[in-house]
Amino acid sequence: MRKTIVWRITLMLMLFIGITTMSCAQQITKEQLKELFKANAVDLSSFTSDEFVGQLTARHNHGNKERVRESMERLKTYLSGPFYDDCCDIMYDYYAKHVTESDYTFLLASYKSPEGVAIVEKNSQLMKRFMPALMNYLQANMPAKMQACMDDKKVEPLKYTGPESFKKKWDIMVRESGSDQIVNAVMGNISHQIESVAKKNNPEKMESVKALIRILMEDVFVVVCNTAGEVYTEADLDFSLSLLRSEAGQHLKAANMDMMSNFIPMSQAISEKMMAVINK
Repeated sequence: MRKTIVWRITLMLMLFIGITTMSCAQQITKEQLKELFKANAVDLSSFTSDEFVGQLTARHNHGNKERVRESMERLKTYLSGPFYDDCCDIMYDYYAKHVTESDYTFLLASYKSPEGVAIVEKNSQLMKRFMPALMNYLQANMPAKMQACMDDKKVEPLKYTGPESFKKKWDIMVRESGSDQIVNAVMGNISHQIESVAKKNNPEKMESVKALIRILMEDVFVVVCNTAGEVYTEADLDFSLSLLRSEAGQHLKAANMDMMSNFIPMSQAISEKMMAVINK
């Protein structure tokens, strides 16, 4: 159970870094890199909220609510401090090749501007809402969608519920930042694992499994967009896009794309560090 929880949280955090750092740059020294990570740090109190702990416990029949809460408390402490050191150690070489000191200065100043401070605060709100929203979606929809796929029935995709103008800007920001590629890399890895199990245990249903994975990937994008629409305004997206399209933002994107080839191994490395913290 713990490995499942940690792996999901790790992937979510790596995705979150990929999406929110579209307006956050890293720098040539590890200390500056750490400073910028912390400048964009999110409030992680949602990891120990009654709602989130209850959802985690409910998803595992043998879950103990107090044990889950204690594990999440230790994880929150780790993510509030040592996590940034570990991320810097793991990711630094990629960013050092692309991001300059002037990029660091420009983007740190942007974070300290009124617009930047507001974005950072809203990033925390997104973090608080996204995981419960995703878990609610999985609990409410996935059993029925899985059964429909197994029965070769049509499965309706999750619907976007916000204004089309917001979705258009959000899609542009995700695409231009390269975050869609990160999501696809993560989901591709998960898909490979699921398909391997299905091929071994139920090979005649491989096409149904692949259909379910495609639906899951599409629906996760919609959950993210729906949740973002509850938090950000279109003006927030305009600000983030302006940073992304700056010279510093383009250098950051180059670093993110360079990092893509080792995204899953890096996620696994961070996951292992989280497991060590939780199992203390």
